[in-house]
Amino acid sequence: LNSSTKCHAIMLGWRGIVLVTLVFAAIENSANGIREGGDTPLAPTPLTDSDFVSAKGIDLTVGGKPFRFAGTNCYYVTYQDTFMVDDVLETAANHGFSVVRIWAYIDIGHADGSHSVDKNGPIKNGVAFHYWDPAANAPAYNDTALEHLDYVLFKARSLGIRVVLSLTNNWADFGGMDQYVSWRKEVTSACAAAPLTQTAACHNLDPGFGGYHDDFYTDPTIKAWYKAWVNHLVTRQNVHSQVLYRDDPTIFAWELANEPRCQGSGAFGTSKNCTLNYAVYGKDPVAWKITGWVEEVSGYIKSIDANHMVGTGDEGYFCERYQTCGDATCDCYYGVDTIAFTRIATIDYMSLHLYPDQWGKDVEWATNYITNHSQTAHNLLGKPVVLGEFGYKNSQDSTYETWTSASFSSGMNGDMFWMISGRADGGGWVDNYDGYAVYCPNSTSGPQPPGDKATCSVLTAHAKQMAGSGPLPPPPPPSPPSPNPPGPPSPPSPPPPPPSPPAPPSPGPPPLKGFVTTNGPRFMLNGKPYFFAGANSYDLFTIGSGSGTNISQYMDAETIDAFFATMAKNGVAVVRTWGFNTQSWHGFEPNQGEYNELQFQEFDYIAFSARAHGIRLIITLDNYWTAYGGIDQRLKWAGGSASPNDGTFFTNEKAIQSYLDYVQHFVTRTNTFTNTSYRNDEAIFAWELMNEPRHQGYGSDDNTSQILRAFVDRAGAFIKDLDPNHLISSGIEGHGVEFGFGGNEGNNFTVIHSSKYIDFCSAHPYPTESWANLNIASTQALLTAWTHDCQANLQKPMFIGEFNVDKNHGGRSQWWKAIFDTVEQTDAGGSAFWWFQHHAVDGEYGINDGDPELAVFQTHAANMRKKSG
Repeated sequence: LNSSTKCHAIMLGWRGIVLVTLVFAAIENSANGIREGGDTPLAPTPLTDSDFVSAKGIDLTVGGKPFRFAGTNCYYVTYQDTFMVDDVLETAANHGFSVVRIWAYIDIGHADGSHSVDKNGPIKNGVAFHYWDPAANAPAYNDTALEHLDYVLFKARSLGIRVVLSLTNNWADFGGMDQYVSWRKEVTSACAAAPLTQTAACHNLDPGFGGYHDDFYTDPTIKAWYKAWVNHLVTRQNVHSQVLYRDDPTIFAWELANEPRCQGSGAFGTSKNCTLNYAVYGKDPVAWKITGWVEEVSGYIKSIDANHMVGTGDEGYFCERYQTCGDATCDCYYGVDTIAFTRIATIDYMSLHLYPDQWGKDVEWATNYITNHSQTAHNLLGKPVVLGEFGYKNSQDSTYETWTSASFSSGMNGDMFWMISGRADGGGWVDNYDGYAVYCPNSTSGPQPPGDKATCSVLTAHAKQMAGSGPLPPPPPPSPPSPNPPGPPSPPSPPPPPPSPPAPPSPGPPPLKGFVTTNGPRFMLNGKPYFFAGANSYDLFTIGSGSGTNISQYMDAETIDAFFATMAKNGVAVVRTWGFNTQSWHGFEPNQGEYNELQFQEFDYIAFSARAHGIRLIITLDNYWTAYGGIDQRLKWAGGSASPNDGTFFTNEKAIQSYLDYVQHFVTRTNTFTNTSYRNDEAIFAWELMNEPRHQGYGSDDNTSQILRAFVDRAGAFIKDLDPNHLISSGIEGHGVEFGFGGNEGNNFTVIHSSKYIDFCSAHPYPTESWANLNIASTQALLTAWTHDCQANLQKPMFIGEFNVDKNHGGRSQWWKAIFDTVEQTDAGGSAFWWFQHHAVDGEYGINDGDPELAVFQTHAANMRKKSG
């Protein structure tokens, strides 16, 4: 995958070489015509005004009926004369290729073709749609040239063919994204050379523009030009049909771009904050660069055109960050995450392309690529999937028979081969310049195309099969196969999980997007301050029998889903929960180094359900106390002290290594329900090193806290190296003589939270405990002192990780209101009460749905949401 050896980067825009040469083949009439393979011409049926295609669940539908299709690509119809357009579209119709994907862009530099990034004759047959106007210092449109596109749609509709309109190109062929970047560089130069009042275009230019290919996705000026081009097309009136594009059922979908990536054809470089591959850049600073663009512009299209679907046009690359998948089809190198794209509400179907001979893959690998995408789109995401391009140069007939069979049997909603090619003016045939062209006869008695007709017969038979198929069966519960390419045999897949989570209460939680980060004393989310109200629910991992041979027997998915729905209904945004247990029942690690896969699968489902209900998780990785084993068990495994809560853990190398091994197994895990690595799961708010660690009773270290600090630094650095996406918390209680709350316990608040690996402060106030004996006023003063030390002195956010008052103490709602008022007034980042229980087991601190304290909590949760950006 060396970019210097790629064509089309794996395929460096090879499709764009558009100098049409003619192959003057012998034109012969044949009685067999397109009856090769038993195929017969299909009678075209013109489209009606109501024949829009839409997505409904995993199906594409027209008029409420399922719609599956086989189609093709042909880029040159947008600029050739009507003879060549008619030939291609009539041939497609006669063979049942009911959807044709074409370019809806020809972008050049200036009107004369100068300053163009496309070096293969930027003006195509005298046609260009979009060019730079130096006088206006802005792009301009050639509406006369767009009449070519009008004719394509007009002719296609008469033949019953639908058209996918791709709106720009990742590659320099036909201009595309690099032409936009070139225009942006031109406006920058023009504005620098003249007073900034020269034109309106000179105002509000983003100084962050770096002249990179991927600036296309983020530069406000470029995005405005792209949206203006989209608006110009969507609102255009076809000169032949007099129908607005947005009202034309001929348009199958708007496609945002052909093969969007961080890298282009090489005219402009790639910034380091686009590509996701850790092996290249060592970090993942902007995982949402292209995804954010997809979300923004697809939403814009939907806002101006309610009739048509929107697809991304990407190649279907999965983004298994940190995984050793072996190549750029799945390691995020190109900044593409097709699952993230497809999850966006304004994207109607999953896209993928397939060129294994250009990617160094074989036919079997490609067949699995088709099947995996069908299953992932349907089973995991609940959306249709369209194979937008596929091509292979050798043994096309047998290869395409294998692939189309996989497409049909896996439930692919549609597929389009690259590409149909036809006759040219003068009696010849358009050259097979890239080796992928498929020639089919236009009629049974007309001129016969060059080459082997078997491939056309295979594709025609497939088109009939797709057109005659009914609705797809409903998807099974979400347990998609790994999108990794085939490798050594994998362990048996886990049995299907229980039914999918129920829909959350209307209007439903907001979708999770982005990782929570920090900026000084603030939590941040997607560039805005983030404040939250949370809860502890430590024993989520115990929901279910904890026995059986499959995950359906082991856990109770229905209860997990219902409980997350209850917490979401009450306004809980973050849940702190245990991610450890070394005991036998529901144990993650019942014996040292022995990890219980079923238990981890249950936690996978917990994270899956949390995301589905708009809730983030703080995952605690071990316990200072003996509940569920804790560090006491690790000391025993290491041959250390058997005394409960023995701080010698923090100096026992074997015990610490046991902890780190477990942490690595947890943090690097890939969720079996989402195929997302935990390290890349936006449902995870933070990792917490330990619940309430102390190094208490060891002389001067009670005050200096150097032993625990060394552990915190080591464990924190270890996790940050594995996972730079997520925050880390220490989990300490905040005790100390300086605060008048408990004694010095080897976990000094300032010493521990000064670690550069700890992202926010933690404290656990229980004011009515006998040893604390605080009233409401002194509790508020304690919260204020912690928050000041954390946010003003340490410049980190404050999180009240646990708190409550014994129910028997009385007046708990009054206490909660006072605590929440202080959290809000001091701008603490968030809090989590102890604890929201899924069944009534704790009569002192447990909170049940409907308890009066939750009314206070709901008000606080609403206030924290308002404080967020």
